[in-house]
Amino acid sequence: MRNYEWDRYRSTPGNTDYGEAAAAYLGTGPGARLLGYRKTDATPTGLFHDSDPHGRALITATSAHVFRATVSACCCWSDPGTAPPKLVCPPRGSAARVWTEQLPPSGITHVYAFDHGEVHLWLIDTDPQHRAGQWHTLDTTETHQTGTVWLIPEARHYGPLAHTTAHLALSDLARLLADNLAVQTRIPSSPLARCNITVETTPGIAWLYVTVRGLDPVGLRADLAREVISDMVHAHNWHNDIDTYERRIFLRIEFEPFDTGPV
Repeated sequence: MRNYEWDRYRSTPGNTDYGEAAAAYLGTGPGARLLGYRKTDATPTGLFHDSDPHGRALITATSAHVFRATVSACCCWSDPGTAPPKLVCPPRGSAARVWTEQLPPSGITHVYAFDHGEVHLWLIDTDPQHRAGQWHTLDTTETHQTGTVWLIPEARHYGPLAHTTAHLALSDLARLLADNLAVQTRIPSSPLARCNITVETTPGIAWLYVTVRGLDPVGLRADLAREVISDMVHAHNWHNDIDTYERRIFLRIEFEPFDTGPV
């Protein structure tokens, strides 16, 4: 399931919102080794759809040896005199965000780095509506003839069940959570015992609205009930430390002191 924020990370053929120039590194941070520079067609889909197989091999490399070889094959300095001399690879984690203002005016908007067994992408997004300056993992798929490359933020933290329920639409996920919460209402020791719970959604918006009837919103029991519901949703959720609004699910919990019955 992809919420309304997900598409900002999708890179499609012909999309130059991110710019087209890139540098390639072995490792990340100040100690990374600069391997090469590519001036054009260096977006993930530019490489993925390149008729030269080296482009696809670069973004799917699984070893440093393969990454170095493919960088040598498809990246080169356009002119030794114009190669950015002091370009330093951004660090991992949230510290990478501030590098959107530190890169030299070399036209580079992409940084590819092989680190910890896979290729990572850091980019400056030229669209002011987007959150730039974070590392991404590259998820490629060839389920369609054209292929697709998804940019998945490394700053995103996943709950333990997020991957196993990723195929569910929000309405299906709401039904799953409603069923799980209904089990809680039948457990005498649960803070949701004997409550009536509904889980609703709004089409096109990644919000879950949980209404708990039969429980006073003030007091320890209500606090424990919020914790149970939040933990249950978090297990299927993700959130992004850099972009507060980049989540799979947003949650709102409301309490009604007296059970008014099914709506």
